[in-house]
Amino acid sequence: LKTQGTGADPVWAESGGKIKNYKYSWSNAVQTYNYSAGRVLINGHNLDFGSALSGSSIVWLNGHQEYAFDSGDPGNALRWEYSADNSTWYGDKYLSTRTHSGHAGNDAKSNWTGSVFFNGTSNNDSSMHHSSLSAFIPVSSLTVAPRYFRVTGRQTDNSDNNIKVNHAAGGGYNAMGGSSFNVFEMGA
Repeated sequence: LKTQGTGADPVWAESGGKIKNYKYSWSNAVQTYNYSAGRVLINGHNLDFGSALSGSSIVWLNGHQEYAFDSGDPGNALRWEYSADNSTWYGDKYLSTRTHSGHAGNDAKSNWTGSVFFNGTSNNDSSMHHSSLSAFIPVSSLTVAPRYFRVTGRQTDNSDNNIKVNHAAGGGYNAMGGSSFNVFEMGA
């Protein structure tokens, strides 16, 4: 209920914070990539809102990624990215500051928590790593008003060992997992 000033009757009005639109994805597809592949699209997490989000909206990004390493000490830098045209992509918000000139350099920066720059796990065959994402961001603070969102990954160590999404590196009874990526457009 909104007041309209002295002497005016109150009226019902839109309230802020309401979910205006949302897109979500979940995948248990196994995907493998290494350092030589560069930054790769994580399969199953391409979201299309159909039109650009309102500049007065806030986006809430929420997700979970599971992955493993086959051997060595590779790192994994996950990013959520956005685009207005599904051609020019931006992954420029809340990036970590970790870089390494001898490896992936600035491409080692991630905007998911739990991303690993260096893996010190001794039992690569059965260990699963988990990265998560939860962020509220005004659309007006983004480089463009987005219509598209996606998730990318980058193996950050030039050892060229594999990263395996949604599955432990070994076979048999080793762990399998799933990954999600959710974007909510909310009223300001």
